[in-house]
Amino acid sequence: MKKWFGILFLIILLMLGLTLSAGAVNQPNYKPDDLVMMKVALPGGEKCGYLLVNNGKWVILPQFEEARNTFFRGSELAAVKMGGKYGFINIKGQMVIKPEYDKVGWAWSEDLMEVQVGKLTGFIDMTGKQVIELQSGVVNPFSEGLYSVFSGARTKYINKAGAVMFEVDGRGQNFLEGLAPVIKIQGRAAVEFIDKSGQTVIEPQPSLLIDGLRWSSFHEGLAVIKIDNRFGFIDKQGILTIPAVFDCATDFRDGLAAVFVGQKIGYIDTSGNMVLPAQYDPVGKWLPMMALDFSSFHNGIARVKWNDKFGVIDKKGNWVVQPVFDKAVDYFYSKQKIVVVGGYYYDQTGKKLDHYVNHMKDADTSLKEGNVQKAIAYYKAALKINPGDVSATWKLSLIK
Repeated sequence: MKKWFGILFLIILLMLGLTLSAGAVNQPNYKPDDLVMMKVALPGGEKCGYLLVNNGKWVILPQFEEARNTFFRGSELAAVKMGGKYGFINIKGQMVIKPEYDKVGWAWSEDLMEVQVGKLTGFIDMTGKQVIELQSGVVNPFSEGLYSVFSGARTKYINKAGAVMFEVDGRGQNFLEGLAPVIKIQGRAAVEFIDKSGQTVIEPQPSLLIDGLRWSSFHEGLAVIKIDNRFGFIDKQGILTIPAVFDCATDFRDGLAAVFVGQKIGYIDTSGNMVLPAQYDPVGKWLPMMALDFSSFHNGIARVKWNDKFGVIDKKGNWVVQPVFDKAVDYFYSKQKIVVVGGYYYDQTGKKLDHYVNHMKDADTSLKEGNVQKAIAYYKAALKINPGDVSATWKLSLIK
């Protein structure tokens, strides 16, 4: 039996090699947004690869120990882990930046990526060149031309040439819209805002420390403030422009901010007008700020819960995805009009798609329930979409 598994695993490796070689020759007819990561069980353990959103057909076969869920926007690169180290692949599956880092950042910031070796942190560009040398301290990514390093109760702000522009007392964060919050401990925690010369623009105040260790930042000209457990917004002069009348509030995105009024979520504009009434429910027992973040607008749409069902709305409150799902919407691929809920793929009306991922999940569930024949049918359905798939083939070989 062990010998048989060894032969099967060699065949799988050969299939992987042939597929990747062929992919290197042909120009892909898909884009980064068309791909999503999936982890599958293989004889050598769980591996990650990338498949097409619309049907689940593999384009980069599972071979990585870990991989980011999607490709980074604007870079056509994805962070993957091989041999215990992180590197970056392109959409053909080719390793373009060698796996030699213990940790990497969650996004490219101004075309640079935060990388870590041991306890030292630096930055590389999209070719893998080390732009900022490895150094100690708590490092924040580049934003508006500067990154910050916090060490010994002070923060340095450094440009892309590696020159220290200024230092401040306290733990400084990223610049957004020309201002950066700095957390200070003065008997109790407080937050001030500085400009790019390091000068204080808004004096330290505890009301700018939101929801425990969460601090305010400016988004679309406004920042959240908490006064007597009520939430409002200040402008860049520190003036309260939207009164603190909400039970909770989160940052403005796409011109709207999600707010709690009682136990319901609504949306206000930058003038404080209630644009969409407070009629949506929070997700489960999440903390209020987390629930608002989940239902905030991104790229013109927001995920919401309404009458115990989940859907997606646009900025006018129209349903983009009808509220027909019992579980929270994980993601909506607007280009493909595909909704992901609980790891399953549906169309906008809630119809479950004839999709590779759905078949594999249903097959695994059937096996756990002891329904072998049903599992076989699902694995075969997956193979119709993705002929020669190594994971489905291997699992079928175990139960047939």
